Amino acid sequence: MRSLRPAPLATARQTIDRAGLEARIRLARADATSFDASLLFGVPGFSRIFFSYSLSMIAAWQDALAWALQWLPAGGELHIVDFGGQERLPGWFRAGLRQWLAWFHVEPRVALEAELAEMASHAGSLRCLDRPHGGYAQYAVFHRRPTG
Repeated sequence: MRSLRPAPLATARQTIDRAGLEARIRLARADATSFDASLLFGVPGFSRIFFSYSLSMIAAWQDALAWALQWLPAGGELHIVDFGGQERLPGWFRAGLRQWLAWFHVEPRVALEAELAEMASHAGSLRCLDRPHGGYAQYAVFHRRPTG
C-alpha cells in the first residue's frame, strides 16, 4: 500500500477546524482499493462516495471503483469528477496538457465511461455522465440499484 502523504490530511484538518466542523467530520488515511469503512469509521457503508480528481492518480483505479461499490448500499450514489480525455480541445493544447499532467503522475481515465457501464450492468445505473469544457473534465453519478 502506498502511503498517503500526511500534508493533505493536515490541510483538510485545518480547514475543518477553521470551519468549526471537527465534531461532525472524521478523517482517516486509507488505500482506496482496500479500505474498511467499519474499521475506519464504525459504519457499514456510505450513502455517498466521492472521487474528486483522484482516480487519475490511482494506478488501480478500476479496483478503487469496485471497492467503493462494496461500501455503497442500495440506493447510494458514487460521484466522480476527474480529468477527461480532452477530446474536444485543440490537439496542440491536449498534447501539452497531457504532458503537464504526466509530470504529476496524472493519467486521465478515458475508459471511465466503459467501466461505469460495466458496473451498471450488474449493480445499478449511470445517472449522469458529462464531459464539460471540451472534455477537460468528466463528471459521473452512479446509482446503486435498490435490492428487492
